Amino acid sequence: MPGWHPLIVHFPIALLTFSLIVDLAALLAKRPAWHPVAYALLVAGTVAATAAVISGNAAAAPYREIEVIGELVGQHEDSGSLVLVLYLIVTLGRLPLQLRPPSSSWPLRSWLIVAAAGCVLLWRASALGGSLVFEHGVGVARGVAQRRGQGIADQTDTSQVIIPPPSWSGPASP
Repeated sequence: MPGWHPLIVHFPIALLTFSLIVDLAALLAKRPAWHPVAYALLVAGTVAATAAVISGNAAAAPYREIEVIGELVGQHEDSGSLVLVLYLIVTLGRLPLQLRPPSSSWPLRSWLIVAAAGCVLLWRASALGGSLVFEHGVGVARGVAQRRGQGIADQTDTSQVIIPPPSWSGPASP
């Protein structure tokens, strides 16, 4: 399952962000019929976040004991888990609003504030994950990481992952 994380992780980012955008558009355009669409995106994003956290925890196992990388991996895992818990709460908290729309918009607006905070945490977790990959080479194929310093992007060897040596500073500047 470790190889699935890079494939899955983009779905919760897109779905949860777009869910909030659709909900805000529904409020601004006074289109309450859009809220069920936003809720469906929220549910799909929460399911995808669950898969991303599970696959990410499996993928992180080999890196947890490495000094600097292990700490960053831990921060990324903690951020992802917090995002998942927050969105599980938002998804379940909004369920009664989907079953019986409230007479006031304040309950929905309250959940949207929580979802907006969740998006900020989601983007932070995403940035940490991107940093692990693009700045530290976590999960990058051996051939790619070894040739990056020379500017060669040949991805023929994808069977093993490595953590580049500490002296590696990323891709060479053009």
